[in-house]
Amino acid sequence: QAFTFGVFADLGVFVFFFYSCPYQVYKSYSVGISKHGDLLEGFDLTLTEVLKSDIGTTLFEQHLVEEFSAENLTFWKAVSRWKEKYESTADDIRKTEAQNIYSRWLAPSSLLQVNVSGNNVVNLKDALQKDAYAIPETLFDDCSGEVFHLMANDSFTRFKNTPLFKEYLGTGDDVGSGNIISSLREDSYASEVGGSGV
Repeated sequence: QAFTFGVFADLGVFVFFFYSCPYQVYKSYSVGISKHGDLLEGFDLTLTEVLKSDIGTTLFEQHLVEEFSAENLTFWKAVSRWKEKYESTADDIRKTEAQNIYSRWLAPSSLLQVNVSGNNVVNLKDALQKDAYAIPETLFDDCSGEVFHLMANDSFTRFKNTPLFKEYLGTGDDVGSGNIISSLREDSYASEVGGSGV
């Protein structure tokens, strides 16, 4: 009986470790994936964060070229530049540049016309046709907001499932050294270690 009990005890320990160890490995892997995201699908970066990076902007624009929608990003960048130098630009030059943006991306005859609501285009055109040069800094906000929303919720979602996004994650752009994934893992580890509230 003692022999039988010992055999069963040893067998029980073996079974426990046989099933427990792989589960712990799997659990650790799953937690790591949930924390740091899948490289191609679940990584929690926003379009705004990617566009702060020159490499990210270039790769995202390449993706848009492949989707035949690069005009969305070029329009958004043109509006951003126009707003950045708004205060330092003379009224007449500011209006001329705004009219050029309208003609290139918003006019019905434009070859690079972006997809925005007709009401927003009409309102913007009316503002440009006024005699006053003092057009508001918010002139393009509604149209550029629509375009950015379209990119963020449509094109960027697909971009995160491409090799181009994986290439972006593997760069050292804007993270000092190493790559973006390893940098975020270090930040996560540092926050966990420092979480004791020193």
